Amino acid sequence: MSSVNLRFFFEIISSELERIDTSDPDSKLVLNLSPTDQSIVLIAGLDSETLIDKVQFERYLKCRIKKGDKIPFLKSLIQNDISSILDTLKNTLLESIDLYYHFEELLDSTNLLVNNNDCGNKVIISKTPKTSLIIGLLSSSIIKMMSSLDIVVKYCYALEEKENFNYSKYHKINNKILFGDAKHLKKIKGVTESISNVSNDIRLLENLRNDFIHNNSINSFNRIYVKIFNNKVIDKYILIPDSQDGHFLKSTNRNRFFSNENKLNEFVPNVYEEVLKKVINTLKQY
Repeated sequence: MSSVNLRFFFEIISSELERIDTSDPDSKLVLNLSPTDQSIVLIAGLDSETLIDKVQFERYLKCRIKKGDKIPFLKSLIQNDISSILDTLKNTLLESIDLYYHFEELLDSTNLLVNNNDCGNKVIISKTPKTSLIIGLLSSSIIKMMSSLDIVVKYCYALEEKENFNYSKYHKINNKILFGDAKHLKKIKGVTESISNVSNDIRLLENLRNDFIHNNSINSFNRIYVKIFNNKVIDKYILIPDSQDGHFLKSTNRNRFFSNENKLNEFVPNVYEEVLKKVINTLKQY
């Protein structure tokens, strides 16, 4: 599958996020605030474009809440906190897709043969610095794709949590929500193709992410297999450890068996498509 298709799904997700954000009446409240209120609401503590520090922000917040008509101000604060999560989600997804595109392009275009005289019919293992660079792009993409699922759940949880705020104070949004908490989202209960329905492939993607983060690699060292036939390179691939129900098969201290010869670079675009479709179906409920 080409990364162009992944961008297509990203555009749908962006449209859904825009729909959710702009359809909320609270999104318009900031327009009626004073310029100073707007500055505090829109960028203070969210963005490097302001030099307001924590003490200044909390002092302003305390004074502003004591004044009359505090509810539009507090609602605008919360609305923009949630919008900030939305922006992070879009950026993370786009970065993941772009990294995958660069991985795909570099894998295809890079000469991974140590000896350019390699010929015949064989499979060569590439373990050069270029190999690490190529796999590094893919691992970063996988990490960001799984992080985006954490952020989707956090975003949806904030939308549901917001409905219970009474705006007597500046409410804290729960920022400890992760992908595994999707099962607690009320609006997607019973929606079979949402992110709460975790397939074996998504579970495997999660375990690949964990291995890249904690062990730096899914192998003892980074390697790409280069298949040569009739003196020409016909395939380049990375192997995934054997798995069952999305978990690596283990035997005591060993958890990297490669008997199935499943290819990571073929697995990733397909599971990305599944992830993005589930994100779309989830956002449609809000």
